Amino acid sequence: MPRLSVILPAYNAERYLDKAVDSVRDQTFEDWELILVDDGSRDATPAICDRRAAADGRVRVIHQENGGLSAARNAGMSAAQGEYLAFLDADDYLAPGAYEKLFAALDASNADCAGCGYTVAYDDALGETVLLPLSAGAHDAAEVRDAIVLPLLGDRLREGAFTGMVWRFLFKRDVIERCALEFTDAYLEDELFLIRYFSSYPCRLAVVDEGLYFYYQSAVSITRGYFAGFAENYLRVLEVKSALAAQYGLAVPADWKDNCAWAGLLAAVGNEYAPGSPGAMRDKTRRVRALCAAAQDAAQKLGFQCRMLTDCLDCEAREAGRFLASIARSHQQTERPLAFFAGGETVVHLTGQGLGGRNQELALAAAPGLRGTQNTAVCSFGSDGTDGPTDAAGGFVDQSSDAALRAAGLDVPQVLAENDAYHALQKIGGLLMTGPTGTNVNDLAMILIWR
Repeated sequence: MPRLSVILPAYNAERYLDKAVDSVRDQTFEDWELILVDDGSRDATPAICDRRAAADGRVRVIHQENGGLSAARNAGMSAAQGEYLAFLDADDYLAPGAYEKLFAALDASNADCAGCGYTVAYDDALGETVLLPLSAGAHDAAEVRDAIVLPLLGDRLREGAFTGMVWRFLFKRDVIERCALEFTDAYLEDELFLIRYFSSYPCRLAVVDEGLYFYYQSAVSITRGYFAGFAENYLRVLEVKSALAAQYGLAVPADWKDNCAWAGLLAAVGNEYAPGSPGAMRDKTRRVRALCAAAQDAAQKLGFQCRMLTDCLDCEAREAGRFLASIARSHQQTERPLAFFAGGETVVHLTGQGLGGRNQELALAAAPGLRGTQNTAVCSFGSDGTDGPTDAAGGFVDQSSDAALRAAGLDVPQVLAENDAYHALQKIGGLLMTGPTGTNVNDLAMILIWR
């Protein structure tokens, strides 16, 4: 029995598959088997899988009808014989010493599983390295719950929000089999699996603080394509997460579900304008309006009163921020949660050499005006997932932001004069980070007042 089974699902992956398989073959750790799951591919992927299996006895192939990523991973898990399981996506690849380092950390600390960071890879360069939210070394079940499980049920909009990716971990196969764990759903399947795995078993996790996995991103990445039925899938996953939180007795914030719903709305709007989205522009716009109407309906069912302020917000960004903050202040006596929306595109007059965008300036300008309010936030973001020459979609501030900025030695008027909203919001965790959505429709500003 090999110590490690690597499961690699592949669908129409002829362009990348050999590189992914090569990265397993070239591992300095050699006690592995590789299970290639051809998920009904229509290109040369099946032939590549068969060729690689014929060349190396440690490689096995499963050919099946197309069932999606979750079904392919489940098929691989059922066939696996290794003591541990690892996952690799067909367009990604590994550092040569990845598995050797993970097993060394696992064995040195007598841990049950291991995890590492990942590095974003582009066609011609490497991007940022994202580490696990735990330091190098071993961590007990309580630390894993607090740093990995609970963040998957937490704030999905702020900078640094943890996203669950199963391919950065080694999992113990007998835990998966004993707890009857499998992948479900077509969206956020990794997050659901991680919640179940780390909540079903008091796991001791060994962490390697290196980017040993290379996560490939391209302009045509499938993660940026149109996802039919996104809104329905997202809402279903939200219900599954809620059930898991109750099943495992996870102490999640009372407003976590509302927070995730706002994140889902942003993603759903971007999805309607993503490459591959069917219909003419007017049809897409109609669907977006329907999504916003559905969001307002859902908010009203949760007790929110929703109001559209304007769909042509076109003034100076910092003035818009101050205006929204004044509206928030004037509604502090409300007994019901309120949500105000404003669409359009504000403008910024450059007076400094800093970094930022109009949505970040709007949010930052609102911060002083929210001082003294309660449970109140202002956020603004671009539908394309970028704001100005930055990697942020926009900004988010609440009643505590101004004090946090002052504590960091930052004066909002001075920062705005320098047009450096990005770095100011970054210091207080106020950047909204979504990644590119493939659309450029409008900006959306919101006031949220919850009670």
